[in-house]
Amino acid sequence: MLQQSNGVHNGDDRPAISYQSIAPPSQAASPSERQEKLTKAIFQASWVVNIFLVFAKLFALVATNYSKAVAASLADSAVDVLSQVVLSLSQYFMLRPSKEYPVGRNRLEALGVIGCSCIMSVASLEVLQYAVADLYRGFKLGELPGIEVNFALYLILGGGTLAKLLLWNACMLVRPRSDSLVALAEDHLNDVVSNLAAIGTAMIAAKVHSGWWVDGVGAILISVWIISRWVSLTLEQTEKIIGKSAPQEFIVMIEGLANEHHEFIAVDCTRAYHFGARFMVEMEVIMPPTMLLAQAKSHDIALELQHKLEALDEVERAFVHVDYARRDYPEHKVERKLLEIRTSSGNMSRESSKGASASPTYEGFRPTSGDASPTTLLPPPV
Repeated sequence: MLQQSNGVHNGDDRPAISYQSIAPPSQAASPSERQEKLTKAIFQASWVVNIFLVFAKLFALVATNYSKAVAASLADSAVDVLSQVVLSLSQYFMLRPSKEYPVGRNRLEALGVIGCSCIMSVASLEVLQYAVADLYRGFKLGELPGIEVNFALYLILGGGTLAKLLLWNACMLVRPRSDSLVALAEDHLNDVVSNLAAIGTAMIAAKVHSGWWVDGVGAILISVWIISRWVSLTLEQTEKIIGKSAPQEFIVMIEGLANEHHEFIAVDCTRAYHFGARFMVEMEVIMPPTMLLAQAKSHDIALELQHKLEALDEVERAFVHVDYARRDYPEHKVERKLLEIRTSSGNMSRESSKGASASPTYEGFRPTSGDASPTTLLPPPV
C-alpha cells in the first residue's frame, strides 16, 4: 500500500514509497470541466425540448385528424423522454462508486444506449404496423383517412425541428463525445428527419385527394429509417461490451508513446480492446535483466507509463507488465485456449496425413524481434 510519508518504514526494513514520486502527471482540468458542463447543459435543454414536443405533437395529432406521419413523429418524441430517463439513470449510477463494483460501472453507459435503441425500435415498429394497417384499409376497403393541415401544425413541427437541429449541432460540437451523448445526438437527428417528413407527407395527403397514401408511406419510411439507425448503434455498442479490438492506428500510437517513455523500454506485446465505451490496455514491455526492481526503479518506470496511458481520453484502464525477455507463447489462460482451438483443426489434418500427433505451436503469437534471452521460457499448462 502506498504511503504519503518520508522516512517511514513498513516494518520489514523496506522504505515506504512516496506517492508523489509515481503519481500520475497533473492534468489541466478546465477542458474536461468545460466538456462536462456543456454535456450537462445539453441534457437539460433536451429534457425541456423533449417534454414540450410531446405535448405539442399531441395537439398536432388531434389537429390533423390523427395523421399517421404526425403519429410517427409523436411516438418518436414520446420515447425520447423515456430514452433520456434510461440514459440519465445510467449516468447517475456510473458517477456513484460502490464497493460491489471495485472498478466502477462505466459499462452501464453502453447498456443504457442499447436500452434506448430497444425502446426506439419497438416504438417505431408499432407506428409501422399502424401505418400498414391504415394503408390496407384504404386500398382494400376504401376507408380513406381524413387529414387536416393548419398553421398550428407547421408552427409546432417547424419549431420542434429547429430546436432539435440546434441540439443536434450542440452534441456534435462536443469533443470527445460520450456514448450517451452520441445516443442523444441520434435522438435529435431522428426527430429532425421525422418532423420534416411528417410536415411534407401530411401536407401532400391533405392537399391532394389521390395522394392520401403518402401519409402512411411516409410513416413507414420514417419508422424503417429510425429502426435501421438504432440497430446500427446497438451493434456498435454490443461490440464494445464484448471487447472488440482497438483500431490498429491507436495501438501503434500507444506503442510509440511507450517506446519513447524511457530509453530502456521496448514494447513486447500490446492488447487494446473495448471495456465498454473506452479501451482496456494491456502492455508488456521488456527491460534489461540487470535493472532490479528497487535499485533501478523498473516498477516505477512502468507505473509512470501506466499513468500516461490512462491519461488518454480513449483509455479506461491500463496495465503495464515488465519482463526481462521476450516469450513466444501466450501467458494468459484464455489466450492459450483460443490458440489451442485455432490450431486444433490444422493439427488434426496433419495427424491424418502423417499418422502422428502434432502439438500446438506458439510461434508467431507474439512479436519475436529483438535480442532473445538465452533462458528457455516454457509455456504454462492450459
